[in-house]
Formats: sequence, C-alpha cells, structure tokens
Amino acid sequence: DLTVAHPFTVDPSILKQTLILIPLSAAFVYIGFFYRKTYRVMGFTTNPEMRKFFGWLFVLTIPFVLYKDVSYLRYMLEHGGYAALYFSNGAQEKSVGMFVRGVGLVNNTSFFAYVILENRGRYLRAAILGFIGVLLLDLLTGFRGKFFENTIFLWMVYNIKTDRSFRPLTGGLIALGFIFAAVRAEIFRKTAAGAIHGNIVEYLLRDQGVSFYVTTSAVMFYHHFHPDIWRYLFDQIYLPFTVLSRLPPGALFTLDLTEFLNPHVAYFALGTGEAYLAHLYLIDKVWTVCVGSLVIGLLCRGLTKAKSVFSRTIAFSILLWIPYMPRAGYLQAVATSSKFILGAVASFVLYGIYAWIAHYVQKSRALDGS
Repeated sequence: DLTVAHPFTVDPSILKQTLILIPLSAAFVYIGFFYRKTYRVMGFTTNPEMRKFFGWLFVLTIPFVLYKDVSYLRYMLEHGGYAALYFSNGAQEKSVGMFVRGVGLVNNTSFFAYVILENRGRYLRAAILGFIGVLLLDLLTGFRGKFFENTIFLWMVYNIKTDRSFRPLTGGLIALGFIFAAVRAEIFRKTAAGAIHGNIVEYLLRDQGVSFYVTTSAVMFYHHFHPDIWRYLFDQIYLPFTVLSRLPPGALFTLDLTEFLNPHVAYFALGTGEAYLAHLYLIDKVWTVCVGSLVIGLLCRGLTKAKSVFSRTIAFSILLWIPYMPRAGYLQAVATSSKFILGAVASFVLYGIYAWIAHYVQKSRALDGS
C-alpha cells in the first residue's frame, strides 16, 4: 500500500518467470564455485605476533566506533527518526569527523584480520560476540541489513573455524529471534510504537518482503528500465563513499523504481531497495542472469585462494557482503569492499610500523646482552 500510488496486479506468468530466476541463479552460482573438486570455503592461517597486534588494535578502536554509532543514534532521535539519516546530506557523518570514521574502518579490518588469524575457540567467540555487540547500535539506528547479514556470516565463519555444524533447532530459534528483532528495530527507527497490528511474521512479510517484487518489477517493466541498467550498475561503485541524498535522481535502480511506482514515497525515506537479480535481468533478461550468477560463483571461488593475510582480509570483506546481494545491487559487495581496502591498508601499515619497532627493540636488546 505504501510502495505504489495505485494498486495494480501482477500477471501470474510474470510471477512464475520471476520465481524461476531464483533457483536458476542459485544453480549457476554453485556451478561457478564447485566446478572443480570442493575444498574449505575460507582459508585461515596462524601468526601469533600478527594475531596479538590485530586483536589489540580491534579492542583499542572499539571506543571510536561506539562514539560514532552513538552520535548517529542521537542525531536520528533528535531529527525525527530514521528518515533524518537519508535527508541530512551527510550531516551526521560530519558531526563525528573523518578521523573517527576512518578509525571505524580500521576497527572493522583489524577484526577481519584477527578472525583469520585466531584459532583459539574462546578468543574467537569473544571477539565475534564483541563485534556483534557493537553492531547492535547499527540495528537501533536502523541499519538492520548490516547487523543481520554480519551476524549470520560470522556465525558461519565461527562454525567453519571450530568444525561445528548448523543445527536446525538452533537455526530456527535464531531465525525467530531475528524476525522479532527486525520488526522491533523497524518500529524504533520509524518511531511508530503502535505499528504492529496482528501477527509479527505477517507484519514482517507485508512491510519488508519487497526484494522479490523488485525483481518482479524488473521483469514486468523491463523495457522501461533496461536503457539505464549500465548507469545503475556503475553508480554503485561510489555509493559507499557518499550518502543517498547526494545522489542525483535516477542514479540507482531503487531510486528510479520508487519514483516510478510512487513519486511521493521517497519523501518518507521509503524505497524499494535493490536486488542483484533485477540488475542481471535488466541487462539482457534470462541469459545474463545465468552468466552473471556464474561470475558470482567464480568470484567467490577465486577469493578463497587468497594467500597473504592482507589479501585474505580483503577477500573476507567481500565475502562478508555476498549473502546480502539478494537485497543489494550486483556490484555492491565489491563496491562496499573498496571502502574496507582503505581501512586494511591503514591497519597493515600500522602493523608494519609495530613490527619494525619490535624488531629494532629486540635487536637492541640482543646487542646490549652481547
């Protein structure tokens, strides 16, 4: 009811065609990843010196992240709710400064490096829980996708590193918890305490289950949006370095689709969101869905072959966002990672300085002893 200005129906044949795209895409993703003999999804390594450094770097930079997130949360609450973050033109980012945001990137990448290097279960568990605990502020601010996607991915990483399996009962309970948390976060960010009427799952599906219909709209209105697909793709590259309100009208598929369905809805910070399947279909329909999905699988397989800790950290930052692609654009995972590359460079430069000083001190002590 909020997305479209006037109700309209979707032809059943369009729905069936869209439904087919989902398993078709999944099949080609898996073909791309498993076209040869299978192996572990993510490579890890050990280096006690690096592990200690990145562990402490992660812990020491947490206060900066907390300050940033609390500042965003305060800005949101003082300026009318979640919509303020979209219409502020980056004012909330200016309020914390570039240095704090830069340290926030270092915090993320030092955590990635630490997870790659840590092989002790209790320390790994403590680091992941600490990282997720800080992310709770992002959930309150309204960035639910970031919180849930990071949590699920890190759960998977923890199971891989500790040789655990996914238990159906545990997964089901966590899924129910996610549903409840997602709805409560939605109410909090819209400051609409009485928003739920009836079943909580029904509310979630009605208010949030839009990703499938983003792809459906791409199929249904293919000829309307097809001419602009390359602009939609390339404009994702600089999206991590700007805010949505600074983008010109029509820079992204979600902006065009929202405007097309209901020109007034954007004023309420509502929108359809993106979907990688929609992007692939808009290039040249079904065959580009197959090819583009195959590329995703090949990319993931290639990322698992990263050798150095630095390259594995970059690979980790890309793989982290791959599961969110059904809710994001086709290039968004790689584009988001480009921001983390800056944090990774800063983190490893700091480690290089630390290692040089440690080596110099050790050499000086050896000379004094001799």
